[in-house]
Amino acid sequence: MKPTSVFSRAITQSWVFDPTVREESVLPYQARPPLGSIELLFPIDPETVLRGRTGPHALRHVRLTARQRAKRINRFVARFGYRFVFSRDHTHEALIIKNAGTSPISKTTVVPSPMGGSYLEFKYVFGVRPGKSKWSTNRSPAPVIAA
Repeated sequence: MKPTSVFSRAITQSWVFDPTVREESVLPYQARPPLGSIELLFPIDPETVLRGRTGPHALRHVRLTARQRAKRINRFVARFGYRFVFSRDHTHEALIIKNAGTSPISKTTVVPSPMGGSYLEFKYVFGVRPGKSKWSTNRSPAPVIAA
C-alpha cells in the first residue's frame, strides 16, 4: 500500500491530548501523566507528521498507509487550528470550514472548596475565540510619578 500523504497543517504546530478519550470528547492540552495517556501530533509537511504517545512502541518510525489514521490526524489539525490551516489543495475544505468557528480557548471556573472558600480552575476547551480589543493609538501617555 502506498504511503498516505494528505496532512493539512495549522499555524499551531503541535497538540497534546489524551488519546483514550473519544475523539469528540477530547479536551485540548488535557494530559494527566503519569497515570494518563498522552498523544502528541506535530505536522511537519504534507507528507510527514511527528507523532508521540505513551505506551509500548512509543518511539519509532513508520510509514502511514492507513487513510483512516491520516483522516484522524487531519480532524485534529482542523480542530486545533487557531486562525489558519494550510493545505496544498482543497481536499480538506469542508473539514476546515466545519471547525473554523472554534479553537482551543482558556476557560476559568470558580470552584467551591470543600474546606470553605473557593479556588480558580483553569483548563482549555474547544470554543468560540473571543474578540480582541482594538489597539488604540489615541491613548494618553502614562503618568510620570516623581519619587
